[in-house]
Amino acid sequence: LARAAHDALGDRALAVTAVSESLAPRELDEAKDLAARIGIEHRLEASSETTLPQYLVNDSNRCYHCKTELYSICRRAAEEADLAVIVNGLNTDDLTDHRPGNRAADEAGVRSPFVELGFDKTAIREHSERLGLPTATKPELACLASRFPTGTPITIGGLERVAAAEQVVAGLLDAVRDLHPAPDREGRWRRLWLPGEVGGDQGQHHAVQPVISPLM
Repeated sequence: LARAAHDALGDRALAVTAVSESLAPRELDEAKDLAARIGIEHRLEASSETTLPQYLVNDSNRCYHCKTELYSICRRAAEEADLAVIVNGLNTDDLTDHRPGNRAADEAGVRSPFVELGFDKTAIREHSERLGLPTATKPELACLASRFPTGTPITIGGLERVAAAEQVVAGLLDAVRDLHPAPDREGRWRRLWLPGEVGGDQGQHHAVQPVISPLM
């Protein structure tokens, strides 16, 4: 989407990344690299959703509170740059999921070009591949808060530990989807969610556990 916007609008296009403890460090690095590769202006804006009690409680509306903060940031950035339209990367596959963040987008007047064009995830990857973008094969990865089961309160320390553990696991394995913390009776997090081709090998699970345990 950023590439299409830059191709169409040139220096009138702006990419915004909201930065907080819920953003994995490697995701921030990849966002910077991709923006530089595309040539689009890229702004990093501090996001404060992790200070909101209604976000930290981690109920079924967590994403709504996060996206409300995000689109507020985007609106300020758009006004400062005298830009008229805010767009997001929602696609048709996302319409079947429970996504409270969509309500925040509607309330903020955010448009979803992929939905308007009828693009699903496969179509986006195909177009990304034609454009030579690394995102064509990039695994899906949600924010770090998604690693906490609904109803498990989110803490800054917990987000930091998950981020650190994922960095370790990513260094050990060629492919890693994400790490879902599930507290055991002692309050320690053990459960790993790995891609099928890796998760099917139980030896991989045993290999990473001694390394990540100190971080958890």
